[in-house]
Amino acid sequence: MCKAFLAQLRRAYPDIQAAGLDVAAVTLGQPEATGKFCRTQNVPFTCLSDPERAAYTAYGLLANPNVIAQSAARPSTWLAFTREALKGNLNQPPPRGQSASQLSGAFIIDSNGTVEYAHRSQHVADLISDEDLAAALASLAITPAVGASRSR
Repeated sequence: MCKAFLAQLRRAYPDIQAAGLDVAAVTLGQPEATGKFCRTQNVPFTCLSDPERAAYTAYGLLANPNVIAQSAARPSTWLAFTREALKGNLNQPPPRGQSASQLSGAFIIDSNGTVEYAHRSQHVADLISDEDLAAALASLAITPAVGASRSR
C-alpha cells in the first residue's frame, strides 16, 4: 500500500505546501533503493531511508508478524488492494531486507518536533483518508510571517 500512500501524498502536496508545511516520506529501504523507488513514483518531496526502523520505532509504528494474515481476513483490505490495483498501484512483495509486517503512519510534526497529528496504521490498508488529512491540515493553519506559530 506504500504506492497508494505516496500517490495520496502527491495529490495532497499542493495543499500541504499551501498550509506552510512540507512532506518527508520515510521508507524501510536502503538509501539507493529508496531514491530509485521515489523517483519511479514521481515523488515531489523528500524521501528518507530508515532500514534500521529507528523512526518507525520512535513514532510507535507497529511491526507485527501476523499483520499479513490479520489484514487478509479483512474485506476492506481486499477492496483497498483492488481499488489501488485499478489505479495502477500494484502491490508487490517488499524488496529484500524489508518487511511486509511493518505498518505505516502519517504524522504532522511542527518545527519544534512536537507531533501535532498522528495516524498509526492498524492493518496494511489502514491509510489516513483524504478527508482526515485535509481536516488535520486545516486544524494546523500556519501563519507564514511567523513561521512556526499556528492558530486553531
